[in-house]
Amino acid sequence: MRNVPMHAIPPALSLPDEVLRDLREKCLLPVILQSLFNVGAYLFLYVVGGWIGAWWLWPIIWWFQGFILSGFLGASHDCAHGTFATTPWGNRVAGVLWSSTVLFNFTIYKYYHLEHHKYTSVPGDTEPSGVFPRFWDYLRALPMTGFFVPFWIMALQAVCRRFPHFVRSVKARHAARLDTVMLLAWLFLLSGITALWPQQVLLGYWCPLVLYFPMVFFTSIPEHYGCDEGSDLLRNTRSLSSNFLYRYVFWNGNYHAEHHVYPAVPSYNLPRLHALIGNHFKCQERSYVLFHLKVIRGLLQGLTSEDKKVLTPLKRIDYELYNLHVPVAPKKIGDQHEDWRKTGGPTPEG
Repeated sequence: MRNVPMHAIPPALSLPDEVLRDLREKCLLPVILQSLFNVGAYLFLYVVGGWIGAWWLWPIIWWFQGFILSGFLGASHDCAHGTFATTPWGNRVAGVLWSSTVLFNFTIYKYYHLEHHKYTSVPGDTEPSGVFPRFWDYLRALPMTGFFVPFWIMALQAVCRRFPHFVRSVKARHAARLDTVMLLAWLFLLSGITALWPQQVLLGYWCPLVLYFPMVFFTSIPEHYGCDEGSDLLRNTRSLSSNFLYRYVFWNGNYHAEHHVYPAVPSYNLPRLHALIGNHFKCQERSYVLFHLKVIRGLLQGLTSEDKKVLTPLKRIDYELYNLHVPVAPKKIGDQHEDWRKTGGPTPEG
């Protein structure tokens, strides 16, 4: 049974059917090239650091590798929407591989994210909304523990047949349990490799992973921070221009407002979609650095009274909210999200 979408596409963003068909066309070549680039760049930076051997160079390399790892999460995001590979099976396998590398349970992330698309900035949204009340709150959020720890807890709970409310069907719950097993297997493998080659793995994976967490903060906060509450797709999501290297590594995730309107469009076609509808959105920014500088300046100066009227404090993920289901076997109603494979998300454009 198909879910009833919450958001209607504004007339200003409507596109002809033939244009949409062209934009939704999937092609494996750009996906393969970009995957090879991201993985190759990550490994190349490690080789450069080992070859030069200067201690001061490693933190710089880790910073860039952490950024690339956030692109791994961007790839799993595309898998969640079914736009990475040309088949559901391909998206499933690739999603588990990308997500496990950055310590995510793919299935839980997938349905968490699809629920966010359905209820963006309205009651039921799985992502927190609003703004940071103080600069200290901004700094405390940088490690992203308030985001990742609940996901790790939910992943472990899945093994015990306890699931968040957005993982509803028998099929999805089975996949969530399997993904936790895969994630634990990845951690077990890493532990063994680390025991054998501690320095190499520490420099090549664990240290970049520490910087990956704040990089997720850097890239994800601008998407909805300070945007209008409500279902208006013109006003509740932000797009950023950024630079070519960032756009490429991050799978064009900077075109986030466009993605929310047409989530079935593969990431490599988002620049074309942006050229068609990008000038209609209220919330736009030139770069991620400028966005964060503006947020920091605003927090140091204090929010205006008008800000406080419109915006609410940014809240951490409420783990308890996501565990409304007791560990009982659900009825076999089928995977209600299967219909989203063609549209890539719960929006009325499919």
